[in-house]
Amino acid sequence: MADRKVVGVTVRRPASSLPSVRAAPLTLRELFRVLHLKFAPRPLRPREVLARLKTWLPYANWSERRLRRLMERALADPRARTLLSVTITPPVNETLSAQLCHILAGLREAIVIPSIPDERARTHYLGVAAANAFAPRFRSGQGIGLSDGQALYAFVAALRLSPDKVNDLRLYALTRYPPEVFGFTAEGLVGELIARHLWHPLAKDRFPQNPFAGGFLDPTAITPDELDFAFLQVGTLDAGEVLADWAKAVGFDVAAAKRAKVVAELLGHLFCADGLPPSVPLRPLRLQAVPLRLLRAMVQAGKTVVLMAGGERGAKAISALYRAQRAGGSLFNTLITDEDGARALLRQMGDEPDRSDEPNGWQRERLRFWAAHFYFASSPHHLSRQQLAQRLSVSRERASELLDEAIYGRDAKASLVRLQVVAPLPEPMPMLELEMALLQKFALREARVVEAGRAEWAYPAVGMAAAQLLLDWLQEAERFALGLSGGRALRAFMEALNLPHALARLPRLRQLELWALYRRPARKSHWGSGINDILDAVAMRCHQFGIPQRVRCRPFEGEATAMRLDALFTAIGHFDERDRQMLQEAGVNPDGLKGVVGTLLSQPFDAKGQPVGERINEQIGVLSLKAVRRLVASGVPVVGLVAIPQRARPTVVACQNGLVNCLVVERRVAEAMLAESDG
Repeated sequence: MADRKVVGVTVRRPASSLPSVRAAPLTLRELFRVLHLKFAPRPLRPREVLARLKTWLPYANWSERRLRRLMERALADPRARTLLSVTITPPVNETLSAQLCHILAGLREAIVIPSIPDERARTHYLGVAAANAFAPRFRSGQGIGLSDGQALYAFVAALRLSPDKVNDLRLYALTRYPPEVFGFTAEGLVGELIARHLWHPLAKDRFPQNPFAGGFLDPTAITPDELDFAFLQVGTLDAGEVLADWAKAVGFDVAAAKRAKVVAELLGHLFCADGLPPSVPLRPLRLQAVPLRLLRAMVQAGKTVVLMAGGERGAKAISALYRAQRAGGSLFNTLITDEDGARALLRQMGDEPDRSDEPNGWQRERLRFWAAHFYFASSPHHLSRQQLAQRLSVSRERASELLDEAIYGRDAKASLVRLQVVAPLPEPMPMLELEMALLQKFALREARVVEAGRAEWAYPAVGMAAAQLLLDWLQEAERFALGLSGGRALRAFMEALNLPHALARLPRLRQLELWALYRRPARKSHWGSGINDILDAVAMRCHQFGIPQRVRCRPFEGEATAMRLDALFTAIGHFDERDRQMLQEAGVNPDGLKGVVGTLLSQPFDAKGQPVGERINEQIGVLSLKAVRRLVASGVPVVGLVAIPQRARPTVVACQNGLVNCLVVERRVAEAMLAESDG
């Protein structure tokens, strides 16, 4: 019974009639602590977690039931997906692997993993298996070639390289698509692999030493001597492949290719089942790729050429490529596939696989993998153990045993699941008085000032503040078009925005368009921070989560791009050596530029905010400062991101002369700007 006082009179009513009180959402600190305790540095069983929670305040006096509920809420919290990184390592069927090596002459190694009904998941695990198998084999100074494809994206995402163990790796894009293509391209994958080791939340200190010597994006300039490994996804002309999804941009007629009996695509080359090109002439594709003779030369030299394909369609494609060796030699010597693909390939080679030859314990190993996949990686996530049992068609007790073995392992090596908890950066402290000072001093439409705390946090802090600003604007929007420049600040901004996870917080938003403000350059990609590198990463991540339709990445379409924008985010810079190098590559002589104060969209401007030099925007291929000034004058938010105080003066000039009307800056920048304007 519960008491209620009314005008001094105590009234008793049944406790059951009390209004129910919903538990307050977990704070980010609570969520991180529970997840970290549960999974790092190794997964703990629930009873161990409860015992340790009992030693902390305020949980010491909580009941066991309440603590268990806390763990359940933490695992079910949508934010857990942004803090918890889960890698499931597929086991290898050694028997089928050996059979493939026996039946396919010249095959040096085969890796066969369990099959998954979901095609996207199947492709994903092929890439994870490649990363698990080959990352330990990389040595400093080697060259690694990448084709396009979702399996290669999974390979890139799962790869973690330590500069202490391997450095000066050279990355080569084996294909190059037209500039308007975004997604799982080789060019995008090279940029993403470099960027993940610089900006990924799991990267040491966010900006560690770079383990790569560079990313090389011109496939026509690659020689066999430069490559030690080549990783290639075999195309089967299905949806989800770059060639099929961007058929119009590439000039590829998928229907005509299928009528011509094409069953496989490799580096833009088409193959029929007999290993020969189609007898019916097809239009040349608008893409560049290394020639097939480069792969044959690598195989002949004993280097590693890895093909990835799964399922029966993948088996047909691999069979066609195997038969293509009659035209001049083998195209591959290593194969990664799944059990369905391996058995189909063996049948096509006239060797019927015998399921009774499965090694002891393999069925349980396969079930453990499936349990981990359905629990952590399938949709919906975090199934109950009863639902897991139904998916596996086993008892609840056995499902629990399989999942526990996958997570905890019978020993350290037996665990199939690696869980890492990513600590979010501390929310940057808003400096409200400085924001008001900037708003009033420079007549801005919006200003955000944050305290980074440490100098190395400046870029992430500014990126987080810019992401929060955009999320505030998107709360009520149904459609929004955002123009983006490149650079370290913009990469930090997009990483903090955390697409596609942020879309869960924006139920009203039907479509977000991200427009590149630069044309895609035909040059090296050193840092993965160019806008086209950033949009490639966004396109790949959103596609992996099955929501590419809500986020559209658009290429630069000249000055007309400005008319499409609801906002523009760009970095404000000072003229440095990288700007000088970019101008030289574009054919501009930077030595002739006088009076440069700063840069915006890589275009130098003077103390009056006027562009220095003629037609530089056309030579670089970027939105002009004249178009930017028109956006500011019309009231469209043009947001300048500035993280270091050395850029205070160009930022003041940009604000005073109509190049930006909004700012996101670190405290030291704001203070330097105010001092500069007062002086």
